[in-house]
Amino acid sequence: SLLKAKTNELKHVDVKRDNGKPELLLCEDSNAYRRMMQDSFLENYFEVIENDSFATSFVDLTKDEASAIVNLHKTFLECLSKGDNNCDIDSSKILSLLASKIDESIKKLGSKQVFVRLSSRSAKDAPLLL
Repeated sequence: SLLKAKTNELKHVDVKRDNGKPELLLCEDSNAYRRMMQDSFLENYFEVIENDSFATSFVDLTKDEASAIVNLHKTFLECLSKGDNNCDIDSSKILSLLASKIDESIKKLGSKQVFVRLSSRSAKDAPLLL
């Protein structure tokens, strides 16, 4: 089966230890981490679970969109650190266009309730502070 083949492709990663203590970093750099985690990215295994899953749609992010999300999050955290729980954050044109792409994708699914995830990351990985 495809699932068994994918499982067999997983690579063993040796973690270097110094005096029996674990290293603080999982990988040498971001590229090594991405290579290690690539098989867990939803888009790489979705076809295996598609028939047993909810209707699903993928919206690809550009680098500019991803950067805009990160920048908005940083601004939000800065607001909170200043004690401003009601800060008014203007979203960029890039994020407005991304929201439109996501809304269109949701509309095509024909559902009003959705679960959004960013590839291997999901909403449960990043609690939203309200």
